Amino acid sequence: MHLEIKTYFEDTPILEWSYPGFLRALKPFCVADCYGSLKDQNSIWRKRFNTFLRKFLDSNEGKEEELEYVALLLEEDGNLLFSLSRALADSQGAPGGAVGKVQVEAFWKDVQLEREMTNQAERERMITRHKSNVDALKVINAARNKETHALVDDYSLQISKKPRLTSRSSKQVINHSIWSDTIDDAESNSEEKFEKSFAKKDNDEKVQVNMLAQNKDVSLKTNTTLAEKECIEEEVDEENEEQDVNMNYDNPEYSNDDVDVENVEEQTAFVLNIFQEFIAVSSMDKKLADIFKSLNTRQSIMDLRPASTFSLAIDTTLHEEILHQVFDPIDLLITDDLHSFLTDFFNADHGPEGWDTAVEGLLIYNTESEIVRKAKKLLKRTLVQFFKAFSLNAINPLRDLTILEKPHLNQFVHPVIDAALWIFGKVNYIYGEIPVKKLKSRIRVDGIGYINDVTNYALVCGEGAKPGATTKKRTEDINKNAASMARLYNDIIIAEADARHQLLPDLRTYGMTSHRTEVSLTMLDFRDVHRIFEVDRYSLPQDWVDMPKFAHMYEAVIKWALCICSTKEALIANRKKRRMTRYSEVRLSKRLTCLKNSEAVLETTDV
Repeated sequence: MHLEIKTYFEDTPILEWSYPGFLRALKPFCVADCYGSLKDQNSIWRKRFNTFLRKFLDSNEGKEEELEYVALLLEEDGNLLFSLSRALADSQGAPGGAVGKVQVEAFWKDVQLEREMTNQAERERMITRHKSNVDALKVINAARNKETHALVDDYSLQISKKPRLTSRSSKQVINHSIWSDTIDDAESNSEEKFEKSFAKKDNDEKVQVNMLAQNKDVSLKTNTTLAEKECIEEEVDEENEEQDVNMNYDNPEYSNDDVDVENVEEQTAFVLNIFQEFIAVSSMDKKLADIFKSLNTRQSIMDLRPASTFSLAIDTTLHEEILHQVFDPIDLLITDDLHSFLTDFFNADHGPEGWDTAVEGLLIYNTESEIVRKAKKLLKRTLVQFFKAFSLNAINPLRDLTILEKPHLNQFVHPVIDAALWIFGKVNYIYGEIPVKKLKSRIRVDGIGYINDVTNYALVCGEGAKPGATTKKRTEDINKNAASMARLYNDIIIAEADARHQLLPDLRTYGMTSHRTEVSLTMLDFRDVHRIFEVDRYSLPQDWVDMPKFAHMYEAVIKWALCICSTKEALIANRKKRRMTRYSEVRLSKRLTCLKNSEAVLETTDV
């Protein structure tokens, strides 16, 4: 494409340069690159046109009249209202304002129409190809079925024609071949053995006939396509998740805001009992917890995400004070130099063919801040997967709502989380229906992050769904992930108490949920009750026109990863403190013993 752009400007006289002519010369590329609104498409190509004009002016190689003409072309606004005088426009062949605007609008409408016709032809071709494949499979299946039935009929006919030995004839055979001239008892025993042997052989032949008959079903199953197998696996995974939900929640019809975690009430009560000695809850936190308990009698997780029912119900001033207390330090994690780097990089006009080169050309300098160096490393590791998807144009998987859950999450969500957690926090994130160890609830998550330490506590968990999942599935994932975060939190506190370590009052666990192209990054703490906050959220970019969205996506992921790193470092540093007093150890031992006895009773009851 860059070669064609250069060819247009080289072959066209300077005084005949115009934006409509530029578009007409590059129409095939406009059709192939036609995504987003007409305004967005026009803006991208206008930038490419202006970029070459600026390069020409900077070179200062043309005549004065030509330089003036190019400068006037650059002064046009987005509506193509030319500042050229009418006389100059007529003499030099430049399209007038209204005429140029109409030409450009007509051009983009024509491009859109041509693209729709191309897509329609492509869809018809794929449908025809699919029908041909289906017809071919039907022919193969029919041939196999016919062959199978013929084999079964032939084998059955052979068995039906085989003569059966009567007891009399078998007796004669035995007497002649083996037991001739023996006593009557030996003769009777031999006859009985022979009849048993014949019956066993007859039964084996019937089994073989049944196996041949089953070949029909086997041949049909072997023709199941890979996509159908993946669909079946996906359905099994969703059924398993539903079983997890039904097992972990007494009432499956919970709302997006009312997170039911009755299975962890014993542990939560224990954590609350412990923290009464170690955490000085502020009056503001205490007031908020009292309001929550008065409004929610069954739930044990306070949902403080922006649009939750509880957040909307409480006093705005109180809510803002809590948010300032929690997020003022977090918002400072994204430095000005990181924000400037991400914004400038993703708002540059590299074109679809130039982004690979731009990423490969990112140089990491020792003079840069550590966060910028790590951000560049993150970009190099994760952007290629998106570029590969964008280059597929009409079959771009990020625009396909029918894509399965695992391919979607494993290509575009989990790898970014995995790389960010390792680069910024050395947290080992693994994904793919992971059973959470050490937890009595036997829950499974789509992703889980372990701190890279001797204890390897699970600090992060994630849930996701395919782009076409229902709102109900999104609600189930959000609530399941919140309950998993609470269990991870309780598990760490109980393990630290059991090891007689000082407890970390500011401990937090973290979660990720993905629905369609939206990803929500959350965290959970404990102040008289478990509280869940949304650290940030982002939308997955879906095409080249969405490149500026990457800046927000990476800022959100990096901020969340730095929060996790901070919690991990605080937990490791806290473990190096002096052990708690003997008085506290004795009290904790009693409570731990009661909790373990209670869990043992629950396990016995389950069995």
